[in-house]
Parts: sequence; C-alpha cells; structure tokens
Amino acid sequence: MTTATLDRAANPSSPSLTEGRYGFRTVAQMEWLKLRSVRSTWWTLLIFAAGMIGLAIPILIHQDWATMSATDRASFDPTNDSFAGLAIGQLALGVLGVLAVTSEFSSGMIRATFAAAPRRPLVLAAKAAIVAAVALVATWQIGRFIADGVSLAEAGKAVLLHTGDDARFGSPAYADGRHFLTRAGAAWLVDHDAALVGIDALNIDDTADSERPAHTLLLAAGIPVVEHLTGLGQLPPNGAWFTAVPLRIEKLGTIPVRAFARLPR
Repeated sequence: MTTATLDRAANPSSPSLTEGRYGFRTVAQMEWLKLRSVRSTWWTLLIFAAGMIGLAIPILIHQDWATMSATDRASFDPTNDSFAGLAIGQLALGVLGVLAVTSEFSSGMIRATFAAAPRRPLVLAAKAAIVAAVALVATWQIGRFIADGVSLAEAGKAVLLHTGDDARFGSPAYADGRHFLTRAGAAWLVDHDAALVGIDALNIDDTADSERPAHTLLLAAGIPVVEHLTGLGQLPPNGAWFTAVPLRIEKLGTIPVRAFARLPR
C-alpha cells in the first residue's frame, strides 16, 4: 500500500483547502445563523421594540392639550415626543453589534470561525453587514407598525394642514411663498381614507402645476377640499371636531363655506 501526505510547509505553492471556498455570501450566511441562534439577540431586539414604542406611550398619554398653557401648546411636538425611546433603541442596537463581535471571542468559538474562513477582514465585514441588516429590518418593521397606527388614527377623519400662510391672509403677500400639498401627500391621504382635507393656504395645489394633482386625486376619491382656512394654530394635533357648512347650492366647482371647529373638552 502506498500513501501520500499533503505537507503545505514542504510545498508552499499548493493551494489551501479552504481558499476560495468561502466567499462573502457564505460567510454572511454563517454569521446570520450564529446571530439568530443566540438568545440574547432576541432579547436585545425585544428591548429595542419596547424602547421605541413602549416609552412613547406613557409620555404622550399624560399630555393633555386641553390643560396645556399657551406656551406648552406652542412648543408641543407629538412627533418628536413619539421618538422619546429612540435613545434606548439605539443603545439596544449598539449592544447587539457588540454581542455579535465579542461573543465568539469570549467563548473561544472564534477559532472555529477563522479555521473555516481564515480571512479576518471577510469575517468582520460579514458580521458588520448582518448586524446592519438586522438593525435596518427591525427599524423598518417598527416604522411600519407606527405608520399603521397613524393610518388607523387618521382613517375617517378630517386632516387640516397648518402651514401658517393664514398669517398673511387678506394681504397681497398671501400669494407669496405659498405652501401646498404635494402629489405624494395627496396620494397618502387617499390611501389612508381621510374624510376631508383642509389647508390654511391660497390653494391646496401648486398653482404653477396645471395638472392640479391634489385636487384631482382627492376629489376623485370623494374627499372634499377646504382652502383659505385660518386659525388652525389654535387647534390641538387631534381631537377637535371640524365642520364646514356650505351654501345650499348645487353643481358648483367652488363655494364658500362657514368653517369652524369645536375643541375637545
């Protein structure tokens, strides 16, 4: 019987058995398998979700527009307050990144990883890519959850767009630098079943755009449009009861209305 022994030291030109076998895609799959099999990964993502959503709820639930002072109302920013848990979420994702890199070193399993994929930059790049992908997907899913909540909150309600243009109402400057609703904004309101859309500006469309996308999309969906509103800054972000009473005249494209709102108690 004859035998053959492979001795790389004796033959430096011989190719490595693992060289070229593991590319970035394969190493990334390995890293994803390791990351998802660790219990701490799911606990970290749970803390991320709880921090992003759970912390905002008690903060917003204790803010009552009816009892706010004029100063508090002027500085009230519910969008910013809803991101109160962002710092905890960022910290949780940072911990996830640390765990992905250090857990194998502390357990000694990193030797098996480098034995399979000797190129360290490739392994570290795969780890970074997987952590970034997990963070992106987690953030996207949380964003979708919040957006769905906003959609449910806006469905069947009047949406009043406060631009501040009403401060120039009745003056020649009213038409200068006017604000308007974009096509994408109008499409979003249609998709989310707004009952009515009002704006405190000269026109809900860009008067330079002959296609009038906001009017076209909203009216085609049966959503009334109210323009030239004033005093929207006095209303809370939500909860007011808006009424627009038109004249009893049919078959007109535009008609004056008596618009008013009742504040929540």
